[in-house]
Amino acid sequence: MACADGNYADIEVKVSSQSESGNDGIKRPRFHYSTQVRLARQVPMTPLHDRIDLSNTHNLPGSSFYQDGTLFHGPKFQGIQQVLNIGEQGLTLECSLPAISSTEVGQFASQHFNPFAADLAFQAMLIWAWRFHQSGSLPLKTDTLEHFRKVPFETQFYLSMSVNKNSATALSANLFLHDEQGLMYARILGAEVTLSKSLNALFGKKSSKPGKSRIRN
Repeated sequence: MACADGNYADIEVKVSSQSESGNDGIKRPRFHYSTQVRLARQVPMTPLHDRIDLSNTHNLPGSSFYQDGTLFHGPKFQGIQQVLNIGEQGLTLECSLPAISSTEVGQFASQHFNPFAADLAFQAMLIWAWRFHQSGSLPLKTDTLEHFRKVPFETQFYLSMSVNKNSATALSANLFLHDEQGLMYARILGAEVTLSKSLNALFGKKSSKPGKSRIRN
């Protein structure tokens, strides 16, 4: 549905599959995901994230999280270079994504949006979940994702996360992808994941002492 002045269009999206239920053999839709997408005719002015913290107080290599099972992502998604700082209120990551060919992207190629960069937001939540709850996590929902410009490959950028609320079973946060000056590529508001220690084994997480984290403040 387009707005009256033609500046944007709102699209309702639902992802479903057909599955048989009951004894009648009739296939019925099973809904998996839904969202509302707003496409703007004009690209909005790039906002500034004015509360960035690039202080390198922890200096933790990103490769260690992919190697020890905190993160389970393959090579093309391994964009976290370093955890600059992490605390109860959030964290800051230094990131850079490896180049990927059009053949590897296949039918999901995008000219203006980098989904590999967006995935780093939920990787950040995994790192935080392990630090403070020793649990793995899986995405549940996102309230809003605003895209302003594409994150280029093989270019350094930053991801800042601020915690909204958390418990032993859930984490909600806002995440901002931005450059060194704070100019945003995208912001994700109300991202929520479910936490469970049972996910650690599924992710291949190497064990550590109960109640302890390998990351220290």
